[in-house]
Amino acid sequence: MKTKIYILLALLTCFFGSAQQLKFISYTTDQGLSNNSILDIENDNDGGLWIATLDGLNYFDGYTFKTFKHNANDPESLPNNYLTNIEKDAEDNIWIYTKEGHISKYLGNNKFKHFSFKAKADRLFLATNGDLNVKAGGFTYTYTNNGFVKTEENIDYTSPNKAYKKLILDKYPDLIINDVLKDKQGNLWFATFKNGIYIIPNHTTNLNTNVVHHYTYDLYTPYSFYSNEVTALSQDVFGNVWLGQKDGGISMAYTGSEEISSVTPHPIKFPHLPVETTRAITKDNNGNIWIGYYNGGLYHYSEETKCYLKFKVRESKNNYEWERVRSLYTASDGSIWAGTYAGLLRVKNNSYKAFNALNIPELPSNRSYSFYEDKNKILWIACWGGVAKFNLNTNKFESFKGQELLNSYHIRNIKKYKNKNASRGGWGCGVVKFSDEKKKHTHNTK
Repeated sequence: MKTKIYILLALLTCFFGSAQQLKFISYTTDQGLSNNSILDIENDNDGGLWIATLDGLNYFDGYTFKTFKHNANDPESLPNNYLTNIEKDAEDNIWIYTKEGHISKYLGNNKFKHFSFKAKADRLFLATNGDLNVKAGGFTYTYTNNGFVKTEENIDYTSPNKAYKKLILDKYPDLIINDVLKDKQGNLWFATFKNGIYIIPNHTTNLNTNVVHHYTYDLYTPYSFYSNEVTALSQDVFGNVWLGQKDGGISMAYTGSEEISSVTPHPIKFPHLPVETTRAITKDNNGNIWIGYYNGGLYHYSEETKCYLKFKVRESKNNYEWERVRSLYTASDGSIWAGTYAGLLRVKNNSYKAFNALNIPELPSNRSYSFYEDKNKILWIACWGGVAKFNLNTNKFESFKGQELLNSYHIRNIKKYKNKNASRGGWGCGVVKFSDEKKKHTHNTK
């Protein structure tokens, strides 16, 4: 039987410099990539990616991979399958460089034009002025008028990467840097040989590089990339940063993902969380997350332990239904309300009180599915068989006129409707509108 890990997502507001929740989506040979070892990545103006691998050239349009390989019977095919470098010239033409020193230009329609030199080409690069150049036999050749011309100038690519590398190597001198990327927001990304990626956020609070984010492969994290040997970095036209990896395929750190905080069972980070269905979530007044599980009970984030801990309910020793959480809500007084299959829990100041319908006439059922607090600090509770009313001012359940009219409905959700009416969503019966002033209800099944 397969075990499913259910992921809980909570939207948080934070800037990149302080968030460490970057998410990655990965692509490998399982999705059509020709090889999982990536040596270079280049993007085109259409948002597609050109990917150099140990076994072929790939083009990814965001949906599918197209693969180019050498064909001995086709002189216009890829010259060799082991590619080490891709460049895009000023006219958006794609050029490739192979391990054997082949230089080729992609013409379209699966065809390549090959260029030869008196000596083996050692390097393909763009000069600072945008010209495409090749180093071969100690000479530099510049592409112009559909051909390469030898130049007497000692042209080379002046890269700022040396200064960028110094920033990270001053803090981590043992790192081996494979590639450097400065993204459109000014953040610096470093691809390393065995240590994943490092990111220096560009923010006014980080002028002295005090904050450095470090991401590595994590088997237990669903949004991790797949290899700690990151070989290439590239940013596409949409702002997404792509990672090429040795034996890990390509991974995209998608824009905006840092604004999503994920909580999922993890043997090291969150070892206490159960691997089962999440039913409810809320945030307390201190900003800490509370999670309710279908069979696993109630958990909350502890600032002290930096981990999720189980909130212990004594009543569950005799009745397991207290562990089955169906709803969570944070009231204006800071109390956390949990609807379980055995009754209600009100948690406040590290203690709690349990409410059971057998002892409270105003509580129509032990199963509670939703909460709504009105401007008078009245907490309305949707139950399996009616609606309950709890006064936060007096800390008591109260009956209300017309309450019995709702007892035949299994209420799943409760919301305020316009200015005067409360709308209660009924399970299997549509929507019920109840007027607190007129003490009557209307039933709409459409």
